[in-house]
Amino acid sequence: MLNVLLLGAIHQYQHASERDAKCFSPDQVKTLGEQRGLFGAWVRVCVSDSQPELIFDEMNLPESAVSERFMDTEVPWVYMDIPEDVRARYIPARSAGEPWLYRIDEPRERHWQLVIESITSACDLTRIIAICGAAHLESFSSKLRAAGHTVEVLSVRDMPWNDETWCPQSNTIPSASA
Repeated sequence: MLNVLLLGAIHQYQHASERDAKCFSPDQVKTLGEQRGLFGAWVRVCVSDSQPELIFDEMNLPESAVSERFMDTEVPWVYMDIPEDVRARYIPARSAGEPWLYRIDEPRERHWQLVIESITSACDLTRIIAICGAAHLESFSSKLRAAGHTVEVLSVRDMPWNDETWCPQSNTIPSASA
């Protein structure tokens, strides 16, 4: 069975977007940029402390900077989600700000578990980090535990440095308990 460190992310912390300048004020963009840096440093500390053999990630970052996929840690990074074009065609879309939804997120989480278990089994691995949106922490950790894996859960929302003032109240990101 696996030892999993499950990290709950705020996806906007995972990569910069050209939309940021269009959606947020200069102060919000500055705060968001600072949070991205702190998030990256936090993940790197988690990698250093837990010594995973692979990092699995819900977020697809192939077009992003190498640093956003943590390649500097020398731990291989694996995209674990259903590819966006497939999701767009076969899985219902979520409205902006909607929390975890069974019809959308349950099939994705089952896929993540299959990807994690098949790769770690094929490669005979025992320690991983999995990064997913904070809204998935409770449901996804339950799935992994039910499969017999040891799971430690850490959420970016619980970190003392987390500052979501960059996010307008109307766009507040749902918490894992939502």
